[in-house]
Amino acid sequence: MGSTRWFFGPSYCSGGAVNDLVTPIAGAQSTHTNFAWYWTCGDAQTERCVIVVVTGEDFSEACQGFRTAYPGVAYDFGELACNPGSYYYSNVDLTESGLFYTMPLDGAGWYQVQYFRSAEGELATCAQPMLWGTSAHRPGAQGPTQYDDDNPRDGIFQAPQECYAYAFGLCPDPLGAMHSFGDGGNDCTLPPEIPCDDVKKFKANCRQDSGKLKILVVMTDERHDGEIVSVAAGPYWLDLLVRGQRVKYIDTGWIGEPQITLIRPEECFAPKDVVCKADAGKKKCSHEITGLAVANNCDDGAAGGCPDRRGDVICPETGKACDGDGDCTGRVDVAIACSNDTSTPKKKFCKYPSKRLACDCD
Repeated sequence: MGSTRWFFGPSYCSGGAVNDLVTPIAGAQSTHTNFAWYWTCGDAQTERCVIVVVTGEDFSEACQGFRTAYPGVAYDFGELACNPGSYYYSNVDLTESGLFYTMPLDGAGWYQVQYFRSAEGELATCAQPMLWGTSAHRPGAQGPTQYDDDNPRDGIFQAPQECYAYAFGLCPDPLGAMHSFGDGGNDCTLPPEIPCDDVKKFKANCRQDSGKLKILVVMTDERHDGEIVSVAAGPYWLDLLVRGQRVKYIDTGWIGEPQITLIRPEECFAPKDVVCKADAGKKKCSHEITGLAVANNCDDGAAGGCPDRRGDVICPETGKACDGDGDCTGRVDVAIACSNDTSTPKKKFCKYPSKRLACDCD
């Protein structure tokens, strides 16, 4: 699908996706949007395609959900050919319609895309968003956490079981649902790098009783108001908006001992080690492989490209936690690394149907 477009193969089906949205144009009205999707359908030759896109506030990188949705827009593309061998892409200009998307009031929120086969809300037979990466230091950005409606695929995004880490170690990294917003202009000039001398303070702490993580960055003055500061919290990438001369991040549900690192600007402060909520039985779930890979981007295909076999037990590095055996039931698809003799040194990924076991992965 090209060097900067990714997907999980034509057999993977998702009802939609939600990812975070960070923009320096806080509270703006976006009249343009671009997005791409793979339309597998089923056995039919064509299927009606209706896509609904919504924006909102309050996105949790720690898989605690998202809230406060703004009015969205539904796009009816009519009958589209199923599994065409490539993906569909749309550039939308809402200017003449009077419709628009509200960008997050504080510059940090989320966007949601869902796929239907009717205006009455019947989920598409099989579809998925294409994936891309926004990379660091762009005017707008998205992080590594994404919610996928696939466990089960029912039109509802459930936390934490449908919350996934998309930091696969690829280039670009992390990946996320392919979507952009704007006003139709081409001014994507990046702000200059923030000098270390302009950063007065960098602090982080975490409460062990609630897992509430607090990150604070203080500038020397307000010259960087509206710019983006990037912070790594363990495996998660956070793009945070400067408000005045401060950057403040507060969210609950963090566990373990994530290292907090200021990425942009980089090498200004030593990383901060914090201790969040103790395990108390909350560990990553292990998974038993119950079938061959169902979607992959390995060179030799599912069987030849992935060394794992039915019955293997793996511990996917999702960063998510479970609370005892009760939250580890059911079947999921698990993406894991694989390689083969003909592959490049890059990591590649296969996706297997599996069943969750106990939370026994440290």
